[in-house]
Amino acid sequence: MGTKYSSNSTSGYNSVPPSDDGSVTEANKVKYSTIKGKLSDPVKTLADAINAELVTHFDNGPTAVTTNTTLGATHYNKVIQVSGSGVTLTLTDAATLTAGWYCDVVSTDTSNNVALARATASNTINETSADTTVYPLQSIKIMVNAAANGFLVEQKIRHVNGTLSGTTISGTIAGSLVAGYVLVPVLGVQGTHVAAVVISGDLPLAGQLAPGDWLEFAACTREEAVAVLRARREALGMPLDEGRLTTES
Repeated sequence: MGTKYSSNSTSGYNSVPPSDDGSVTEANKVKYSTIKGKLSDPVKTLADAINAELVTHFDNGPTAVTTNTTLGATHYNKVIQVSGSGVTLTLTDAATLTAGWYCDVVSTDTSNNVALARATASNTINETSADTTVYPLQSIKIMVNAAANGFLVEQKIRHVNGTLSGTTISGTIAGSLVAGYVLVPVLGVQGTHVAAVVISGDLPLAGQLAPGDWLEFAACTREEAVAVLRARREALGMPLDEGRLTTES
């Protein structure tokens, strides 16, 4: 499994050449047997050590997890693919993992939540001393913070069937629709995954939706969207300002 790369150094290398008075003698002959242990062997040992470190560092998965698992040093830089009912992922103490440790957790489960727990109660997750949840079809990145006393967790959905439950949604893009585990319209969204945008002419209809209402989407061209907006404005006695089409539609 992936681990942090550790710096390696040469051992046994001799940078001081043997004395040579210039005479052609047995003692002054260059022989492989005399330099092997002082040059080629140390270089080979160093190259092998670097190669071994890189192999484990970049061996990042994904690793399938279906049972309770403690995420530790060997999960550094790993992708954890999790699914199953009642699964708990426990984070090893942040100070033990050290600042900068990170891994990715990807839920491939369509219905089951995964608990993300802390082995050390004083550790925080996103500045809060509480455990959290990985929701169905959600992807999260976990990183030990700079103080090594907690974890920074970034959550996102992987596709439109995912859920944003447990995340904070805010912004100003009118008509944006966020795809949750059940599609729910959230008007005025920025900085998250947007499944669709309601055309300006249909915003009054979207605003009348109640929780649990069924809705379906249909693609339309910009020209069709402008036509709907124009008709709605005219019906209200508010002719469309053609000069504002870029922002209105």
